[in-house]
Amino acid sequence: MVKTSPNDFKCLYRSNEANVRWLANHFFGYETTEARGGALPPFLKMKVFLRYIADPRYQHGMGEIIGVHQSIVSKTIAEVTEKVWQKAHLWINFPSSNEE
Repeated sequence: MVKTSPNDFKCLYRSNEANVRWLANHFFGYETTEARGGALPPFLKMKVFLRYIADPRYQHGMGEIIGVHQSIVSKTIAEVTEKVWQKAHLWINFPSSNEE
């Protein structure tokens, strides 16, 4: 995988590498390098997801860049979306009274 400069990284993923690694660890637990059967590591999953959120038209291009089929990109987006949804209650709070 080609190393991305900090400026390019921020442009592509709308955050710096440390924050993206934190998000990957928050939603997937400790990062693994397991890649058997085409499994993407959590950091790469988060990069795919953030790139898609930044530009939804980019599924095919992202697949070409990281060397996976567009269907893997699509499944990754669905998987990360589910992980975000599962932890949404930690980040999103609605008022429980008129005073709040």
